[in-house]
Amino acid sequence: FFLHRMGIVLSCCTALACSCCVGLSCQCLGYGMTVTKSIATRVVYTITFLSLSILAWVMSFYAYDVLSWIPYINNSCEETTCGTFTVYRISFSLFVYHMLLSLFLIGVSNTKDIRAKLNDGWWPLKIPFLLLLVVAAFFIPNIFFTYYAWGAIIGAGFFILVQLVLLVDFAYSWSESWVDKWQGNGLEENENKSYLYALLACTGFLFLLSAGFDVFMYSLFCRGDCWWNALVITGILLMCIALSVCSVIPQVQEYNPRAGLLQASIFTVYCTYYTYSAILSEPTCGSLPFDWSTGSTTTADWLSLIFGGMFTIISVVYASLRVGHAGNNSNESPELLAEEKGEELDEEDLDLDDEKEMTSYSYSLFHLAFALGAMYIGMLLTNWSVITGETDTAETDSGWVSVSVKLASCVFAGVLYTWTVFAPLILPNRDWDV
Repeated sequence: FFLHRMGIVLSCCTALACSCCVGLSCQCLGYGMTVTKSIATRVVYTITFLSLSILAWVMSFYAYDVLSWIPYINNSCEETTCGTFTVYRISFSLFVYHMLLSLFLIGVSNTKDIRAKLNDGWWPLKIPFLLLLVVAAFFIPNIFFTYYAWGAIIGAGFFILVQLVLLVDFAYSWSESWVDKWQGNGLEENENKSYLYALLACTGFLFLLSAGFDVFMYSLFCRGDCWWNALVITGILLMCIALSVCSVIPQVQEYNPRAGLLQASIFTVYCTYYTYSAILSEPTCGSLPFDWSTGSTTTADWLSLIFGGMFTIISVVYASLRVGHAGNNSNESPELLAEEKGEELDEEDLDLDDEKEMTSYSYSLFHLAFALGAMYIGMLLTNWSVITGETDTAETDSGWVSVSVKLASCVFAGVLYTWTVFAPLILPNRDWDV
């Protein structure tokens, strides 16, 4: 027993020492590389988020083997639910960490505000604080996390909406970038048709991918009494077809030349994936007729985890660059800006703080997005499962609640994309290029 206690103490001390070293390294990141402080800060937050997400994924399989040896904690760690509870605890710690930062940083507009130092620095304190939150979460009774799981479902739903906004922004940015390179700024001699062919290829591939997914769902999830799935798939499919056609009709193109089939194809893949994910969440008709896995995790669980994890990683990385953007685009290093202008740098210009006058993103919204992302990770890694407080047995998925959240996100995606397509037509006097 004494050796176990000493092992825990030594492990905590080692973790804190390592976190301090990581914190000091993070503090030097913005100065050791030719990147601005705002980008370096967001990279560190993203790496921290993804690292704890990977830890939660590993612990979802091995939590019982690890925690059953630790005194006090092993009393609340049942073999059937330990992995799920551990994921909830790590997810909750990340949520609290980013939510506290989000609340504390409301209204910060530049680094002259003393609160900005908490966002950009203090890594030797913030990382140990996050680790302490994770450790403290294991001393919270299990019953608390049965309620947290339902709150996390709601938070995950909001993060899906964040994903959607980022997706629309990414789709338009990607399309505009390649169209500009194809057209060569309107000069015929500068045209590069390879980008035109790439646009067509990517658009066609995404539409074919969505069509393949639809055929897959029709063939596996619409048999017998599962006619409801056919209505859902058909409804989402018709919505995607209608919006794809609307994107290229002459009346829309006259007022909104930025709309196109590439954006529509990305939107279609998004809605098709979440339709598939929603069907897998159904208690009765969501099981696959085949199962290649040998453990307790089914093939459907692995497919949801792979696709969901891919969307999450892309969203978190993209969020670190785009969420809460405040209009300051000075994310280039001073050396690059000076080189473009043909000027020489003095010592003051080498200051990589690019947010003295205005922050390049909203600190509060950035951490809010990551807090919601932590809840989404908790749901994703547990297959949207909840745990009943009476029996402490995990249910496979939260059933119709998660189905409703995912299908609602598809409907909201349709509303948002419809607005991006028709808004310039409805409000022609507004400048939509800003």
